[in-house]
Amino acid sequence: MDRAATPMRILGKIPIVQTVRSYRREYLRGDLMAALTVALFAIPQSMAYALVAGVPPVHGLYAAIVACILGAAFGSSNFLIDGPTNAISVMLAANLGLLAGGGDPVAVMLAITVLTGAIQIAVGALRLGTITRFVSMPVLHGFTAGAGVYIVAGQLPAMFGFATTPPPIVVGDMQLQATCLTKIMGTVLHLGETNLAALAMAMGTFVLIRGIRWYEKRSGRRLPATLIGIAAATLACELLGLSNPEAGAYQVRIVQDIQEITRTLPSLHVPDFMAVSPQRLLGPATAIALLGSIEAIAIARTLADRSGQDFDPNQQLIGEGVANVGTGLFGGLTSSGSFTRSAVNYEAGATTRLAGVLCGLLVLVLLLAFAPMANRIPIAALAGSLLHVALILVDPRKIKTSMLTTRADRWGLLITFILVLVLSHLEQALLVGIAVSLVIVTRRAERMEIHRVELGDDGELHESDYEGPRQGEPIVALDVQGELFFATVDIFEQRLRPLTTSGTKILILRVRNARNLDSTVCEGIVRLADTMKGNGGRIVFAGVPKGTEGTLRRAGVVDRLGERSVFATEGRVYRSTRHAIEWAREQIAR
Repeated sequence: MDRAATPMRILGKIPIVQTVRSYRREYLRGDLMAALTVALFAIPQSMAYALVAGVPPVHGLYAAIVACILGAAFGSSNFLIDGPTNAISVMLAANLGLLAGGGDPVAVMLAITVLTGAIQIAVGALRLGTITRFVSMPVLHGFTAGAGVYIVAGQLPAMFGFATTPPPIVVGDMQLQATCLTKIMGTVLHLGETNLAALAMAMGTFVLIRGIRWYEKRSGRRLPATLIGIAAATLACELLGLSNPEAGAYQVRIVQDIQEITRTLPSLHVPDFMAVSPQRLLGPATAIALLGSIEAIAIARTLADRSGQDFDPNQQLIGEGVANVGTGLFGGLTSSGSFTRSAVNYEAGATTRLAGVLCGLLVLVLLLAFAPMANRIPIAALAGSLLHVALILVDPRKIKTSMLTTRADRWGLLITFILVLVLSHLEQALLVGIAVSLVIVTRRAERMEIHRVELGDDGELHESDYEGPRQGEPIVALDVQGELFFATVDIFEQRLRPLTTSGTKILILRVRNARNLDSTVCEGIVRLADTMKGNGGRIVFAGVPKGTEGTLRRAGVVDRLGERSVFATEGRVYRSTRHAIEWAREQIAR
C-alpha cells in the first residue's frame, strides 16, 4: 500500500494535477479565451524568433506548443507563458553559427536546449533559485538593450531583401568574427543589392504594427498587432505576386523558401550530443539557462504579486527545465517565459495554469489547420515585426534610470551593452555583466558603518560618526552597523585597533545591527581583546541578539572575555547599551 501511495503522492505534487483537482467549471471560459488570444500572438512571434536564432520557423512553432504546455504544467506561476523569446533567441544566434561550423545548426540548437533544461532542473531541485537575485537589473537592462540592437543587425539582410547573407568582412588577411557591429558593417557594404519590394514590405509591416499598438493605447483594447501586420503583408505579397519568379528583381523570399511547414505533429527525437563537443556546449547552455531563469522568475514574480498568487522560484525553475528538455526532444527552440505573451494571458482573463496548456494545444490545432498559409509569409514581414520587438527591448526609461542612479548601475549597464555589440559569444557579455553584479554585491557587503554612542549629561544617548580614538578616553561605546563577516573583518580590525593602545579601558561594541557574524570575525574580536587585555583593557558587547550571542558562545568568545562581556538585547531600544555604559562607569570608578 505504501509503495502504491508513493507515486500518487509524487503525482499529487505536480502543479497541473493540483490545478485539475481543484478546477471549477466557471474558470474554463476565462482560461479558454486567454489561451486563444495568446495563441494568436504566439504563432507569428515564435516563427520570427526562430529566424533570429538562425533556424527554420517551424522550430519556433514546435516550441510554442511543447514549452507552453510543459511550462504551464510544471511551473509555479499560473500565468507565465513559455516559448521562444527575443533574448534567448539572440543568445542562440550568437552561438549556433560558431558551434555548428559547417554542420547542422538545428542539431546544435536541440542539444543546447536539452542541456539548458537539465541545468535548470538541477538548480531548481537543489533549491538554488534565489541565486538569480544576485544579477542586477542594470546588467539585464544593458543586455536586453544590446539584444535589441543585435536583433536589428541580424534582420537587416532580410529587411533589405538580400538574396544571401553578406559574407564575413575581411581586413587584410584577417577575417573578422561575426558580431553585431560587423553585421551592420556588412549590410552597409551591400546596400547596392537592396530589394525595394522587400524593404517596403518590412517597413510597411513595422509601421502597421506600431500603428495598431498606438491604437491599443488610445482605445484600451488588446489586438494581435503582430499577427495582423504579418497577415496584411502576406496578403499584399500574394495579390502583387511578389513571391513568384516572374517578379524578377522584386521577388521576395517566403517561409517555404527556407523550410516548408507541414501539417505534422512534433515528433520525439533524441538530440545528437556528440555533434559538437559537450564541453563547448556547456558554457552557452549555462548562460542561456541563467538568462532564461532570470527572465522567467522576474516575469512570474511580477504576475504573482499582481494576482496575489504564492510563488516558488525553485518550482518555477523545475518547470522551465522540464519545458526545455521536452522542447529539445520534440524539435523546438530553446524557451523561457515571455513577458508579452504572459501579460496578454493575464490581461485576457486567465484564471489558472490551464490557460497555458490550452494555449499550446490551440497553437497545435492552428498549425495543423493553417500550415499552408504560414508557408506564404514573407521573410521581410517577419523581419519588420522583429524591428518592432527590438525597439521594445531598448527601453529609454529603464536605461535613463540605471544611468542616473549610481555609478555601479551605470557601469553595469554600459559594460554589458557594449560587450553585446563587440563580442561574438554573447554568453560572455552576460557572464561579464553577472561578474560585475557580483563585484557590486561584494563591495556593498563590505560597507560597514561604525558610530560613536555617548551618554550625555542630560541622561540621553547621543550618536555621532566614529572618526578614531580620543586619547585618555577610558570608555568608548561604538555601534557597529551592516555586514560583519569574513570579508569585512580586516576593515573592522583596522578601524578598532588604535583603540587598543589609546588608553581605553572598556570598549563597548553594540552589535544589534551587525549582521552575519562568523568565526573569522570572532577570531578578529579575540585578537583585539587580547591586545586590549595586555594594555589593561577589555571588550564587552551590548544589544546582543540571541542568534549573535549563540555565535559568540560557540566560537569561544564568551569563554575568553567572560560571562559579563555580554549585555543581551532588552525590550527598549538602546536599553542594554545604556546598562553597559553605566556598568563600565562603575568599573572605572572602583
